[in-house]
Amino acid sequence: MSLVYKVVRNFTRRNIQVLMLEDFPSVGFEGQIVNVKPGYARQALIPRNLAVYNFPGVRERLFPNIRQADIDQKTRYYRDLTNFQNKVDNINLEFFKVPSFANPALLKEEISKKDIIREVQNKFSIELKNENVFLEENIQRFGTYSINVRDFYNAELQRKFEFVMNVQVKQPIIREAREEKETKESKDAKKETKAAETKQAKGKESKSAKEKEDKTKGSKKSK
Repeated sequence: MSLVYKVVRNFTRRNIQVLMLEDFPSVGFEGQIVNVKPGYARQALIPRNLAVYNFPGVRERLFPNIRQADIDQKTRYYRDLTNFQNKVDNINLEFFKVPSFANPALLKEEISKKDIIREVQNKFSIELKNENVFLEENIQRFGTYSINVRDFYNAELQRKFEFVMNVQVKQPIIREAREEKETKESKDAKKETKAAETKQAKGKESKSAKEKEDKTKGSKKSK
């Protein structure tokens, strides 16, 4: 089978194989053979020298010392890195606090770094340190805050990260009102169900009484 025939046959397939020349995490890593769409290879990867067509022997010539274990390690690292970044990008904390009696606009108890660190640990299993959380002073008012986390070191990934947490401080009455509304809706639904069951039961009783009356009348006529 000629080389030209192999190339033509590969192009007619749904995907083609390319050899990555550089790390491009969304597609593959240096020395890795990946399957991609022909158009994507022609228009994006190959013109940018990110990959070449996987002709026979090209990998052995370009990467004679490549090890599959190294590629697998990079793949796992990128996957773990992506998972961690998705995790920290979705950190939204809610604190329900009682207002101060003297000034309802202020919190009765301020929110400190320790409160935030403890909440992140409990909800997201991320252990922050005081020096990681950039908070100049305790949170004293209701509202929404963006808090920067700096130089957080992830031992598993062996690198530092910076990200932003969203912190919302609300009054407990907001939560109580929601719970009260849900309770009321549940009670209303139960009332409607009970009313429907009662109506159905009365209908059955009325039908039974009528059948009994008709039966009695029929018995009298036969006599």
